[in-house]
Amino acid sequence: MNLNDSISSGLSFSSFGYLRRNTSGGPCTGTFGVWSYSIDRYLGLKLIVGGNTYYGWARMQIDVVTGIPSCTIKDYAYNSIPNQPILAGDTGTVPTGIFENSFSSSINLFPNPANNHLTIALGSNNKNVEVAIADMTGKIIYTTIAYETNRIEVNTSEFAEGIYIVQIGTEKYIETKKFIVKK
Repeated sequence: MNLNDSISSGLSFSSFGYLRRNTSGGPCTGTFGVWSYSIDRYLGLKLIVGGNTYYGWARMQIDVVTGIPSCTIKDYAYNSIPNQPILAGDTGTVPTGIFENSFSSSINLFPNPANNHLTIALGSNNKNVEVAIADMTGKIIYTTIAYETNRIEVNTSEFAEGIYIVQIGTEKYIETKKFIVKK
């Protein structure tokens, strides 16, 4: 797929996909598309979670070196609202323009860099907020659920120096932010 192609229920999805090298020495081919030295092409995703369908994409680079295909996933995103389309490459608001995600702009992390504590200011998004903090290896080191509060205080005194990822989610939205711990 190309940048800004629509990914929605209108596409045909298979329950599995693969890349393979054909025996004639040509490009990587398969039942589900042709891949040949592609950089920044998109793979449409249909994710079924708990009975809900979400649409997303993965931006990929395909290399065919000495007959062996390799795939690098550069980044990915999905629409956190069930059954809503997404444009390949879109990481912002829902492409239909019906919904606007003001969730992200109302969340603030401070101080950043943090030393012994981090404050997560939630703004008006303060009902049933789930927070997870992961280090750069993806290991979750902190989780909490906040109810009816405008801020969450996190003790970072035991965190090692480095960059951390905070995922803040509600029933309708998920936002990811970064912060630094510096001692």
